[in-house]
Order: sequence, then C-alpha cells, then structure tokens
Amino acid sequence: MKTLVYLVFLIISPIYLGQKDNLDKVLKDAASKNRILVIAAEKEKHSLIREQYTIWKKDTEGFKERDLIIIIPSEAHWMIKSYPSSIPTYYVPNKKLIQHFELDSGQLSVVLIGKDTGIKDISHEINQSNYWFDLIDKMPMRKTEMNNN
Repeated sequence: MKTLVYLVFLIISPIYLGQKDNLDKVLKDAASKNRILVIAAEKEKHSLIREQYTIWKKDTEGFKERDLIIIIPSEAHWMIKSYPSSIPTYYVPNKKLIQHFELDSGQLSVVLIGKDTGIKDISHEINQSNYWFDLIDKMPMRKTEMNNN
C-alpha cells in the first residue's frame, strides 16, 4: 500500500508542480514580444488582485493590441480561475514576485514591464485598463507599432 501511495505521489507531484510558471522563463520568453503586467499582494489582499483582474478582463482587445500578458501570484489562482479571460495569464509564487521586483509585501503592487524588459511603472492601487494603455501608448516602441499599423 505504501508503495502505491508513493507511486501516485511521484506521478502526480510533477503535474501539480508544473502548473506554476517559472518567473525567469516567462520573463525571458516575453522579452521583445510582450509587455507584462505583474500583480502581487499578500494573501490578505488577494481580493484586490481579483478586482484588478476583473477590470482587465473586460478589455481583452486592448491587451491583445498592446501585446500584454499578466503574471499573477499562484496563490491567487483559485480566485482568478472563476473569472476566465483570453488574456495570457501566468502564475508564479507571490514570494518570488515580491523578491524579484523588490516589492513591499504589505501592499498591492502592479508592475508594468516593457518589451525592452525595463520596469515602466509601479502602482499600488487598482487602476482602469486605460491607465496602463495610456502609459504604454506613450512608449516609443508602441508609437512605432501604431504608426506601422
């Protein structure tokens, strides 16, 4: 019986662990192709993540036009999965997001990363999608994209 339990664990654990995206891989894969909105907050503020995500999912066309993807704490996945969206969304442990971007874990943080991989803005409040779209549309690379279309 112990052997069976152990075998099941060996089979299931890589599947479960594979559901969390590797932050470095997501950032590397997105470089020069995508802009990224990273949202992070401690567990007590995960409802703010859901609120922000709900606003964003209403503007999928704007996200698509601007090649935007989202990175959300994997701990908040259960809140987001009931609000499906066609916006590419990746899940990374909150602790990793806080450490990588040197964020204050005590508050909501939304980080905008450009296609050049530079941090363009950090906000600590819920914003409408147009807040982010306006920032992006002022970026030189985005202006070039708009002129070419």
